[in-house]
Amino acid sequence: MTQKTFLNSDYIEARSTHHQSVDPKNIIGVSKTDAQDALDLTQYIIDQTGPRLAGSKSCHKAAKMLKNELDDFCDQTYIEEFAVRPESFLGFTKLIAICYIISAICVLIGREGIYIAALSLFIGLLVALSQFIFYWKIFDIFYQKKKGFNVSGILEPAGEVRQQIILSGHHDSAFEFNFLKKKAQRWYSPRIFLGMIMFIVANVASYIWLIDHLIIGHEPSYVIAIKIAFIIGLLFVLPFYFFIGKKGTPGAGDNLIASTMAIKVGKMFAEERKHHVPLLTHTRLIILSNDAEEAGLRGANIYCKHHRKDLQSIPTFDFNLDSIYKLSELQFMSSDINGTIRLSKDMATECRIIAEEFGFHAKVTPIPFGGGGTDAAEFSKIGVESTTLISMSTDHNREGIVYHTMDDTVENIEPEAVEACLKIMARYIMKKEKEISKN
Repeated sequence: MTQKTFLNSDYIEARSTHHQSVDPKNIIGVSKTDAQDALDLTQYIIDQTGPRLAGSKSCHKAAKMLKNELDDFCDQTYIEEFAVRPESFLGFTKLIAICYIISAICVLIGREGIYIAALSLFIGLLVALSQFIFYWKIFDIFYQKKKGFNVSGILEPAGEVRQQIILSGHHDSAFEFNFLKKKAQRWYSPRIFLGMIMFIVANVASYIWLIDHLIIGHEPSYVIAIKIAFIIGLLFVLPFYFFIGKKGTPGAGDNLIASTMAIKVGKMFAEERKHHVPLLTHTRLIILSNDAEEAGLRGANIYCKHHRKDLQSIPTFDFNLDSIYKLSELQFMSSDINGTIRLSKDMATECRIIAEEFGFHAKVTPIPFGGGGTDAAEFSKIGVESTTLISMSTDHNREGIVYHTMDDTVENIEPEAVEACLKIMARYIMKKEKEISKN
């Protein structure tokens, strides 16, 4: 890939004449060409690796390619191996379907079968809540262990390090979601929520029946209604067995473009240092591409565990990017993991203001329940100020969805959205550098 400077001619002239820094608002000049560079690198990696499911050889290859890019300009680069069990995160989709079938058979049998039915449903619900709603890892041990690889590069400032900013994305891609096939997208949210509601109702009904069975010792009068409800529920719960496809997606917008954009911004600041006028005096940049985000944020979780002391030693900010597609949908997250983790609303607001300074419409918003999570959550858990920039609609009822589908290609990422993200990231870094340099 050809390296290009992000700086405009005004700054280059000022730098060569005065050999000193100038107002950062006048020097960051991200162009369409810079955005295209990030898109081209994304396409190149996809062409070389294909889908990059966590734990796969293709994902490892992508990690090595990203590290090679970082080697060109970073002071230190790392590729860190960790153990991951990718299927543990969404394995609950098949499990709840199996548990429901078992419970339905036991309910139809009746009598002592209700004990097995209630236990089966309880196990399914517990796994779903643990693995997907809260992103815990209680049941990971039941799944196959594989290797994941986080990639990072560090760009040191010219002077004393007083703060650090992480630009993070993830390079693994997702399994295809069969519920998001083009003709089925309109029913994506209703199918999920109705299925889960039926599963929860089945849990409650089985517990009531079980309690009555234990107290009165025979079948209660409402058993027929429960049996009919269980049969109807099969129509809504059974499809969960086929929710996850067998193939991985190209994962361009979710989320390889985030990693290549972070690299592009890092190259900008590294290029300036070559001219002996570094833009960063007290701010360390960390370019981070996590693995296994699509497996429940496992890569970011491991990174934060391994580097917790360093991340907490000085003020640290995680500017995470995920699902970059449309300029009109710029959003900074104020919460994460289905709304259970609080992100930095102050940081999100600060970034929104920067976006508006460029004339971009953006908003600060919590992640919707059922929307999953992003890597920013893991940083927030250890006290790092974090937000995630996405540019995709989070409305439950929508069509034209490309993430988690085979249409998650570079062609479906708006270059204008990439350009906007690059500008916001660069301006945010310079703003934080200006603030820390005043102290």
